[in-house]
Amino acid sequence: MMRQYLQVKADYPDCILFFRLGDFYEMFFEDAELASGILDIALTSRAKGKDSYPMCGVPAFAASGYINKLVSAGHKVAICDQVEDPAQAKGIVKREVTRVVSPGMITEPEDLDGSRPNYLAAVWLQGDDAGLAYLDVSTAEFRMTDVDSQEQLLEELARVEPREVLATATALPFVQARLLPLLEGTFCRQVEEGLLERAGGDDVPADLFTAHQPGPGRQAARLLYGYARSSLPGSLEHVRRLVPYRVADHLIIDHNTRVNLELLSSMMEGGRRESLLGSIDRTTTPMGARLLARWMLYPLVSVEAIRERQEAVEQLLEDGVLRQDLRRVLGDIRDLERLLAKATVGQPAPRDLGRLRDSLRPLPELMDLLGPRQETAMGRLLGPGDALEDLFQLLDAALVDDPPLDLSAGGAIRAGYDERLDRYSRLASDGRAVIASMEERERQATGIGSLKIKYNRVFGYFIEVTKPNLDRVPDHYRRKQTTANAERFETEELKQTEQQILDAQDNRVARERTIIEGLAERVRTEA
Repeated sequence: MMRQYLQVKADYPDCILFFRLGDFYEMFFEDAELASGILDIALTSRAKGKDSYPMCGVPAFAASGYINKLVSAGHKVAICDQVEDPAQAKGIVKREVTRVVSPGMITEPEDLDGSRPNYLAAVWLQGDDAGLAYLDVSTAEFRMTDVDSQEQLLEELARVEPREVLATATALPFVQARLLPLLEGTFCRQVEEGLLERAGGDDVPADLFTAHQPGPGRQAARLLYGYARSSLPGSLEHVRRLVPYRVADHLIIDHNTRVNLELLSSMMEGGRRESLLGSIDRTTTPMGARLLARWMLYPLVSVEAIRERQEAVEQLLEDGVLRQDLRRVLGDIRDLERLLAKATVGQPAPRDLGRLRDSLRPLPELMDLLGPRQETAMGRLLGPGDALEDLFQLLDAALVDDPPLDLSAGGAIRAGYDERLDRYSRLASDGRAVIASMEERERQATGIGSLKIKYNRVFGYFIEVTKPNLDRVPDHYRRKQTTANAERFETEELKQTEQQILDAQDNRVARERTIIEGLAERVRTEA
């Protein structure tokens, strides 16, 4: 097992490796010494004497909180999971790194501020010109721009406020010396240009990069995408569009002005609530809160676009009934962007799919409210919509009203949705009733009124027939044991039922896991 650990660790030397062992994630050697201090957990040792080495661990069900704490301290965490059933494994259980988490690569909605984006940025210096790209992997927002100088790059980085900045050796000194003192809580990471090669391949959307003119912005985007792809192996399906923009297309408000005007945060408390944004923000969804913040950071300069937006606002201002109906419907919608992204980048928990279903439920009513206004300024601003009714119907039919956080005990799928799962559930919860029903059937079939099906730990389930009734025993009964007053038999049906009862809970959980994986794949397809 330690050989396997060391092989994985060699591939991720700059990460704290969370190595799955049963119900825990374990850390060893230097990782354990570093993590135990940050997480305030006990540091123990494995083995004894000169062969001992430090280790520490956290429960898998609570790992998210510990990972978030390490990431908040600026560390990268590689999650190495068991990718095969330990019960079916021959030898050491197969393990693989399923994701790498860093400050700019957080995908769990509950670990993020819903009102703010969580950007991973990359910079590229090319002579006097520079390029910037940034991605919120939790929403798939992916943008790039070219700028004319390093000073303009600095201003744009300060406006974007990324959590993490990637830079090659050429750009690293500039970022460390100029940006980090400006933005508290932003981390910088040096990366190799070889990541550019990870931005290609058959599973990358064909025109993601080729649709845009070559330049430092596109190079920064490719560098960023390569890093994200290496952190989430095979899980960037939701990043399908790269949006270029020109800084000159929006009013430029420099960093000092934004701070002094308290546009996004107050100078005294440092929070959003006492800022201008906090004073005007009456949005009811996290997506709306993030969009409003972006509009404030990037004011329009096109008179036509300004008038179009004002006309849409006027429609809502004058139609109070519509405005209240929209607020009511939107109030029931959670962070759809991040819920959809989580379903794409990893395996969503049943509760995540339940929240997604509940957020899809109001969409038909929302579409009905907005449908008659498609040709108005508001309709043009919003663009076409999709109520995703088929996806909602599927999730609603499959999931219980309040799905559990995980599948360790099952209970996420509605009764009646899957016949095989229903059988496993009945066996798991009512095995005695199944045996009693079989016992009654055997009595009727054989005419032996005293026939009983019993169980003990040594022989399992068996059919007991008293000696005066042995002449009625069918040929397909197989003798299992002889006692003083009776014979004990088994049948193929009883043997299979016994195994099903004993395996029922494991089979139930495994079947639910298969169904959840199928639902998640459908979400990926529809999203």
